[in-house]
Amino acid sequence: MQPRTIRLICAIACLAVAIPVFAQYGHPLKGSWSGDWWVVKGKETHVLLDFNWDGKVLTGTLNPGPDQSPMKNLSLNPPDVLNAGKAAIAARDAALAKQAADAAAAAANPAPATGAATAPAASAGTASKTTPPAATAGTAPKTAAAGTATKTATPAAGRGATTPAVKDNIAIATDPWILHFEADTKDAAGKTVHVTVDGKMENLGAAYTRVITGKWQEGTQTGSFKVIRN
Repeated sequence: MQPRTIRLICAIACLAVAIPVFAQYGHPLKGSWSGDWWVVKGKETHVLLDFNWDGKVLTGTLNPGPDQSPMKNLSLNPPDVLNAGKAAIAARDAALAKQAADAAAAAANPAPATGAATAPAASAGTASKTTPPAATAGTAPKTAAAGTATKTATPAAGRGATTPAVKDNIAIATDPWILHFEADTKDAAGKTVHVTVDGKMENLGAAYTRVITGKWQEGTQTGSFKVIRN
């Protein structure tokens, strides 16, 4: 496949994911999300996240209302589709090149036929006069030359080689989008507490079943969270 065609496929894969999302909502995060975060399951704290996209800048608010907290360092990073495609192509080409080189080496140095005789046949009438090598005192059996066992037991390198397991651009396009934000809120005693959130947004193609899960750190407490699009 020509490089130009490959680049086109990569670009189409990106657009196939991004166009439906941005055309309908302007940004996959835009809107309100509700759910909980917890350190111990069963003792959840309800949270509300509100995101806005003005066409250029993404902004967000944690728990909008009288005690709302604006988000800082907010980012949402999609999968690196283009570089994933390049990595998959490079891995495939390297595997094919190695396979071709190993095949050429094997053809230039064919393995000996199985069961080939390793010693000249005995002359007629000399069998009774010749002592078998194994019976000679103090000598090691000469069943194989030193260092030849590994060569005969191991198949020629590269036979059956496969492309390394590198995700291509199509496969990685469905990976989660990575969310990060920080905010300063207040605890029950009115003390300011810093919040750091790292999550992943999944089900991107489904507007109202999208989910964000990940790690929620509030002050000295670290737990998990899950929110869904309202």
